[in-house]
Amino acid sequence: MRRLDRKETEVLAAIFCSSQSPFAVMFLFMYGISDSRLRRLREHNKNSGLSSRTYGNTRRLPKNTLPFAVVEDVKLFLANYAEEHAISLPGRIPGYKDEDIKLLFSHETKRSMCGALMKLHAKPRESRLLAS
Repeated sequence: MRRLDRKETEVLAAIFCSSQSPFAVMFLFMYGISDSRLRRLREHNKNSGLSSRTYGNTRRLPKNTLPFAVVEDVKLFLANYAEEHAISLPGRIPGYKDEDIKLLFSHETKRSMCGALMKLHAKPRESRLLAS
């Protein structure tokens, strides 16, 4: 291979329209991305090389997240409530392979169950565990 002279490697003419290359405009149009997104991708590639990008909120929990202890209390309450107030299905129901299915009464609403949970949650934790 012959060594290229400096003159052969230089660009003879650069084409610009509104201070931007038409090839860059065409590239952005074909891939449907904005100039700022292309800039962020170039910056990530320069800093991190070829690696996956992390999107969105990865470190903070949503503001409506409940503590794990509360989730466990609700789960325990629902299991105990279903055990006490549900009725077993008589015989075999077509379409259900599990014979241990229990039904809750239809007069129970979400509001009444929430009220029962709030009453139980107002008690100290030790008495809640003994009551279940």
